[in-house]
Order: sequence, then C-alpha cells, then structure tokens
Amino acid sequence: PPPGGGGGGKPPLIVVLHGAGINKEGVWSLADPQGEHAGLAPSLLASGRAPAELSENFAVIAPYAAGKTSFYEEPRKRLLQFVAWALSDDGRRAGCPDADPDRVFLFGFSDGATVGVELLTTKRFA
Repeated sequence: PPPGGGGGGKPPLIVVLHGAGINKEGVWSLADPQGEHAGLAPSLLASGRAPAELSENFAVIAPYAAGKTSFYEEPRKRLLQFVAWALSDDGRRAGCPDADPDRVFLFGFSDGATVGVELLTTKRFA
C-alpha cells in the first residue's frame, strides 16, 4: 500500500525534479523514453514500462524548467506554488492527478535532488 495510508482513497503524489540540462525540448521531453530523461518516472509511466508499484499506487507530476538549465534558476517559491496549483481544482482541470495533498513526496536527480533537499526545509513535503 502507499506510504502513510489515509488520503481518502487518493494516491500520494511524487514530484519529480529533473537535473540540469539543455531543457529546450519542452515539458513532454520528460516523458520521452528515448530522450534526455529516459528511465525516470515520467518516461516510464508514459511508455507503460513503470513498475506496478509506481503506476498503481502513486500519482506523479514533473515540473519542467523550460528554457533554463536547472531549477536553480527558479525561485523555490515558484515550485511550491506549482505543487499547490497541481493539487488544486484548477490543476486537476488542467490534467493533474487527483492526489492526497497530505502525502506529497519529492524525487530529484542531480540538480533536482539538491533543490529537493532545499524544498524539504519548507516542511511541506512528506
């Protein structure tokens, strides 16, 4: 079962923070199984190759630092606002998954991992 239980039947949310790179391809490059971020949760989910433990138990979102080399060029407040929006009615209407706002986890790699550690200090994440 998903970590923490509860959530009124809603799955916990994993926020995937990518590392530094060119980031000029657009957000859908995160889901490209042949792209720069191949093998990470968004590309595995999009290609149907994600383990059932992930695809059946968690909701996943992946903000994208479009046109920037890293999330270091984004204020942390903007990432927190994105997560709040993704969990809102507006976010769901835009296609974000309906997830438990009390069980939000961070997964980052490279620069995204460093930004994730910084975001953990806000105490917003599980």
